[in-house]
Amino acid sequence: MTKSLDLHSQAKKVENIEQDGILLAKKIYLNPRDSKKGRYFIPTYDDRYSLLEEFWKIRFVYNSVFFEENNASWWHYHKVKKEILIPLAGEFEIHLIDVETKKSIVLNISAPKWEEWENVIWIYIPLWVSHKVISKNKWWVLQVLASTPSDLSDEIDFEM
Repeated sequence: MTKSLDLHSQAKKVENIEQDGILLAKKIYLNPRDSKKGRYFIPTYDDRYSLLEEFWKIRFVYNSVFFEENNASWWHYHKVKKEILIPLAGEFEIHLIDVETKKSIVLNISAPKWEEWENVIWIYIPLWVSHKVISKNKWWVLQVLASTPSDLSDEIDFEM
């Protein structure tokens, strides 16, 4: 029997989200541990492992806190910064469109309810995929793991 918790620092499963063969996002299924005394152990970052091969190093983490229902971070994409979106509270829609092919999809995601933490899913947004995130609740918190710090020159508006 091993006492190592390394297994929980690695994704349980990764699922491509595609439209006609174009990668628009990836769902990352985490591997939480039902911990002692009624809690879950869910590593957010372990520098020994990558959740995704194309997203090795996390260099910047921030929270977006929305306090109005249907508020949105509008269409934009990145040429440099890769992102993993983590729903911490509330429900939201993620609209995705490949800037070159215009293939698109909408994902409905919510933070896990207290009894559902074993089903934690994060969303990876690749480069050159424009995204818009809309809050569906009055109070909503989204954490973002980023491959680089935010830079306004890499927040490229996308016209629909």
